[in-house]
Amino acid sequence: MVSNPGSLGNTLECQEYCQRDGLDCPAFSVNYQNMRCDKLDRNSQGRTQDLIPRDGENYFEKICLRGPVATACKDRAWAFERVLGHELEAQLYDRAVPFVQSRRDCEELCLEERSFVCRSALYNDDTTECKLSREDRRTLPSFYRRTNNMKVNYLENQCLPVLTSCPYEETTDSYPTYTDHIQMVGITSNEVCEQFCTQYRSFNCRSYAYYSSNGQCFLSGDDRASGGSG
Repeated sequence: MVSNPGSLGNTLECQEYCQRDGLDCPAFSVNYQNMRCDKLDRNSQGRTQDLIPRDGENYFEKICLRGPVATACKDRAWAFERVLGHELEAQLYDRAVPFVQSRRDCEELCLEERSFVCRSALYNDDTTECKLSREDRRTLPSFYRRTNNMKVNYLENQCLPVLTSCPYEETTDSYPTYTDHIQMVGITSNEVCEQFCTQYRSFNCRSYAYYSSNGQCFLSGDDRASGGSG
């Protein structure tokens, strides 16, 4: 594991750092509170039990989507958000596919689905069953729950555009814990920062913070639905 503390405090900077190392960086983690980026020499394939929930930290691993579905995500910094030990209630899954070889195959099935818009999927490492849903933890948050099975992977499709009709809710004296990008050019007001978040394309920007003293705009793909999930 190679660490670069102090200089890499947001997701996109850490991602660029990892991309430059190619195959030598299959995964990385970001500690947002300590502004620390750790390059990892292995991913979680067959090692799900090694992933430990930590507040203020996210884990990312590279996936190689195949075929036409890859184009839907080509401009995205990440294609799916994965939460271990969480799921939607059973009645919300529209389709179940048995004997799916891997989590990546399940993600591709979600992207390939045409009979409905697949917003999330569920993959069970033990049973290899893949379930697809038109709902996610934001469309029906009261039906999203924790399970005792850490082999269950909740997978949320990030290649779909965020619903721009939803208004922002202001929280005073706060900023996103999980900062994914810091924009320092052309930010002259809170309104400009908000517009930048709404129109951002590398990830679905769901929250932002504007710092008028230095003209910085902090963007995050997290909101209350995901920022507190373990």
